[in-house]
Amino acid sequence: MADVADLLSQFPHPGSSTGGDAFNIALFTLVSMLVLVGIAYVAAKAMTNRKLEEWAKDEFPQILINAALVGSLFILMAPGSGIIVMLFNSLVPSEAVRIPTLGDPSGGAVTSICPLGGVATGTVLCFASNYLVSLSNQIMSIVGFLFTVIPLLDMLSKFSIDMVITSFSPMSGLSVFVQVLNTLMQSLIFLGIIVNVENALIMFIDKVALTLFLPIGMVLRCFFATRRIGGALIALAVGAYIVFPLVLSLNAVAVNQATLSSFASLIPVNATLATLNPFQTFQSAGNFSDPAKITEYIDKITRANQGGLDAINRLPAILVTYIALIIVQIVVLPVVALIITGIAIKELAVVFGAEVDLGKLGA
Repeated sequence: MADVADLLSQFPHPGSSTGGDAFNIALFTLVSMLVLVGIAYVAAKAMTNRKLEEWAKDEFPQILINAALVGSLFILMAPGSGIIVMLFNSLVPSEAVRIPTLGDPSGGAVTSICPLGGVATGTVLCFASNYLVSLSNQIMSIVGFLFTVIPLLDMLSKFSIDMVITSFSPMSGLSVFVQVLNTLMQSLIFLGIIVNVENALIMFIDKVALTLFLPIGMVLRCFFATRRIGGALIALAVGAYIVFPLVLSLNAVAVNQATLSSFASLIPVNATLATLNPFQTFQSAGNFSDPAKITEYIDKITRANQGGLDAINRLPAILVTYIALIIVQIVVLPVVALIITGIAIKELAVVFGAEVDLGKLGA
């Protein structure tokens, strides 16, 4: 994702004596509004217009509030150095969250260190993004495992022994498992798409919440005609940057441990079924017509028969349990996080002088 222009950096900060265009526009709007309110008050007194006088009296405190907000903008919400942002980033979970894959059963700890060009390192957003990426890698490792297992089971289900007079397929019942596993694999791919969409949302929030929405909202709030829009943008920026990734990070700590026990049972199944991989025996085209290789592979099937069948029998139940738990992490809890974020934005909008109508969400 290309970097978005950081309008917040155009406001004064420690070590600088002036601001950029965004700050100059906000300052010009504040001064203009102050002059406008002063003229309106004088005109109202001269014309004894009570409505205009009351408007001028009500508008003057709003100018002072806007001036305080603009003046404290960088101190409180600057990415990396703002007081509120630093306090927020200090909430990064200290407990190690490990997301194993079939290639790495021990898993890697999810941290708040992100690659260059991605989400800003050291933030809760970075922790949440790494958590979602790890979930995606875990899902893709299982999908890769199923891409190997399904063709193998399909081949074994069609394996037949020719007895001259007749032939029979001793493992034809495996075709049922092939159909079930195909359905489960489609579900996993769909969940993988969802988790990557959520990660893209986290990246979008990181790029635009404080650098674009917040400063534009501050400028718009300085003018009485766009005060509500500005307040709504400020609430959207603060709520999306703080509430949504924080709830996702708490989900990582709270729910992931329940998923590990289900995922761990896939590892021995993977090892058992790997012994039946025909390409470990038939490594060249000539091997398929070699009686010795055919006998060797049949011996492998015989030796792994009991354990392999038990593993295959357990596989659908294990995957169903795993998918149920992963749906909680990828679908249910993020929806709850979005609802909480929506309620937070609605309440913050009231504080910043706006009103966000979310129907019955915040009722």
